[in-house]
Amino acid sequence: MRRRTLSTAAVAAMAFSGWTAVNTADAAQRAAPGAICFLSEGPNNTFGVSGEGFRPGERVTVRDSQGTTVRTTTAITGGFFEVMGLPNDTYSAAGRRATAICPKWVSDEEAAIKCTVTKGPGTTYGVSGRGFPVAETVTLKNSSGAVVNTTQTIQDGFFEFTGVPNDTYTVTSKFAKVTCAKAAE
Repeated sequence: MRRRTLSTAAVAAMAFSGWTAVNTADAAQRAAPGAICFLSEGPNNTFGVSGEGFRPGERVTVRDSQGTTVRTTTAITGGFFEVMGLPNDTYSAAGRRATAICPKWVSDEEAAIKCTVTKGPGTTYGVSGRGFPVAETVTLKNSSGAVVNTTQTIQDGFFEFTGVPNDTYTVTSKFAKVTCAKAAE
């Protein structure tokens, strides 16, 4: 059996009309097409999940971080879907052949790395903060640039160093750094 190849104009016309042209060189992508998903802030402390990459008419199931189905909707032209009025959470959107993860929305204020130097027992101080990735190795350097200690962050990117003198410190990781101002005495 002889195979026919469509001209570029015919493929463009098919794609524009909603049909998908078959590209034999991209079989893996056809078997598991990519989908994307976003979480955005809406009115009254609600959020919306939207995305694309699903087939028009395909049912898209949106689940929360606990795996509970919160809504089912249908993808429209371009494979777009949207669900509104949800709480802030990490969601997954799953169709028949594709799944996408919608990470929890984080405000610029929440995303910023923060730290403080606070008075501890006796003449010691502590340096603590949050905002680095979880399980990230962070290094504490004093105002002279000398390494004082290292630790790993825990939930919410929290880190803490105790028993240090009052100083201005820099906390660094592979990807970010923050300056912690000396505590007022």
